[in-house]
Amino acid sequence: MIRILTVYCELNGVPYVQGMNEILAVLYFVLQDECDSFWAFNSIMHQMRDLFTAEVDSTNEGIYSRIDHLRRLLADYDFRLSKALEQTDFPFATIAMRWLTTLLAFDLTLPDTIHLWDIMIQATSNNQMMLFATHVCVGYLVDMSASVRSEQDDHDMVHAICNYGKSANFNVDSIINQALSIHAFETMLRGEYTPGSDEPLLEALGDAVNVAKDKIRVALESVNTAQVKEDMVEKISVAKTLVSNWLTSFTSSDSVTSLDQKSHPPSNDLAEVEHS
Repeated sequence: MIRILTVYCELNGVPYVQGMNEILAVLYFVLQDECDSFWAFNSIMHQMRDLFTAEVDSTNEGIYSRIDHLRRLLADYDFRLSKALEQTDFPFATIAMRWLTTLLAFDLTLPDTIHLWDIMIQATSNNQMMLFATHVCVGYLVDMSASVRSEQDDHDMVHAICNYGKSANFNVDSIINQALSIHAFETMLRGEYTPGSDEPLLEALGDAVNVAKDKIRVALESVNTAQVKEDMVEKISVAKTLVSNWLTSFTSSDSVTSLDQKSHPPSNDLAEVEHS
């Protein structure tokens, strides 16, 4: 690892910065070859280099711009957690810098890191890996929101955030799904919804539901066996529950009670669900 880091820095004319070793350690563990690890590290650092370069810290591609972007996205996707962190002494910039410069390798177990990186590398193109990494960090925060906000003490809140990735409640697939959803919205739909507007995500959800409704109707009409329809109805029921739970996270406790009373899973009556 010392040889790889030394050669990389010499060839690219950059000083070694803490965090590079975390990236390389994961690659070397997987590849178990010095040459392959060097070229994999060189390829990833091609997209991450600006985060480690002090001269561009304050530019649009620098680390501080990435942190500000992460902070703004968190306010859009989880306003309550964003406000809770603002009201504490939580070192947002310090923690976010660690997440972005190590791609969460420092905060997750090694198997979870490898699984996450598989998706991160495959799901992005055109040098979008760092954009997706930012969306992963947003998803990571959203996923831990409830447990973090339940902490009454500022110190306990910071501890919960810093240790969430290795806690019993953590599921790496959950933040991967969160990140993929966020990335899809931000790269494909965000232009249609003004950042900072009152309800951009709820407007997007409404559009998505209308599209899904038409596709579900066509799908139900195209199958001719009861078993397939029952399977589809079950998936619709799960989807409805997930969306309902997501919406309740934005409402007050009184509103949650009211919404829960109206949002029971659909009946098993196939005809009723098809009609809906």
